Amino acid sequence: MKTFHKKAFTLLETMMVAAIMIMVSGMIYTFHINLVRTYYRGSEILLDVQQAQTILEIMTKELRSASVLVKLEPDYLEFLRFYDADLKQENDPVRDLNRVQVRKITYRVRKDDDDFYNIERQEGNSNFTPLAGGLRSKVLVPTVFKGWKKTRKGYFVYDSNRSGPDRIPLIQITLELKKEKNPITLLKKVFLPVPYGNTPKL
Repeated sequence: MKTFHKKAFTLLETMMVAAIMIMVSGMIYTFHINLVRTYYRGSEILLDVQQAQTILEIMTKELRSASVLVKLEPDYLEFLRFYDADLKQENDPVRDLNRVQVRKITYRVRKDDDDFYNIERQEGNSNFTPLAGGLRSKVLVPTVFKGWKKTRKGYFVYDSNRSGPDRIPLIQITLELKKEKNPITLLKKVFLPVPYGNTPKL
């Protein structure tokens, strides 16, 4: 008569299996955490780039219709721009000329009470409001605006302490986020539509 012996796991085998399962679980958890961190870091970078691009496009569009530069500093830009008033005066013989109006536009970089840098815009005498795009960062470099001035000897970087903002045909806008990992720098050079920022004679 045959007798059957039931085999069971020994304590050592059970502990080895448990240790292996713990190691595999730890590896899966670490991989998952790193994947989530990479995703959120990538999403944050993408959002910053999109906001910076939106701000650059707005500034570029308005500067391309500038008529006169009033003030240019690394964190401040003020200019007059042309815009179409769309006046409905059918009997006006110079209707097309009267439609072209001038408006003051001001940009500034300001640090708020929470140490965040904001790029703000003012139109005319209205209050400053955050520029569309919502870029708000503690690592934004406030040196945003840079101009080149034309002189008899050539083109030189504009210095507001030495002269006024006349005869500036080119402005560079730089949005730089100095992050420890994955720093972001976006820049755009804008040629002013009117030579040296002077209003054309009609």
